[in-house]
Amino acid sequence: MKTKIIMYTCLSMLMLSCLNRTSNTKKPIINQIEIDEQTSHQLEGLETYMRSTDFTGHITNIKINTQKLPDTAPDDSLIEELHTVNVDVIETFVGTPTNKIEFKIITEEGETIQFEKEIIISLCLSNNELSWAGSGSIFPATSLFIQKATKIKNSQPFNVSPDFCK
Repeated sequence: MKTKIIMYTCLSMLMLSCLNRTSNTKKPIINQIEIDEQTSHQLEGLETYMRSTDFTGHITNIKINTQKLPDTAPDDSLIEELHTVNVDVIETFVGTPTNKIEFKIITEEGETIQFEKEIIISLCLSNNELSWAGSGSIFPATSLFIQKATKIKNSQPFNVSPDFCK
């Protein structure tokens, strides 16, 4: 009698184990942490931007100065603004290590530029000036993203091909 109970218990546990395994396969696990699909895509985006832009860094103390640009086409209604962003760099993942950077963002008039207190950002370098690499190039400065950026930076070989910025 005891053998049957143990056998049924083992079979039940095996079936539950299989059920649990199939229901968990959709969520990736990184460093023993289950992550959602959006975070997984953002982590993939971080690697893509790190390998295809000129600078990626963990930044803070973000100060933005905005000014209107001259209207080069008065026959249309488009007016642009130049946002000059000055920041402190906590860590450089791609590019020349530095403590401070300045980069530029051009938007249509009235578009708000806002950042969290700390972020990871990828930027392009052209004519010795850094500029925003576009949508998707800003990432949360959480421990998960910082660990991922550090892992990518330390991977061998770490090849950067800033094709995205050209």
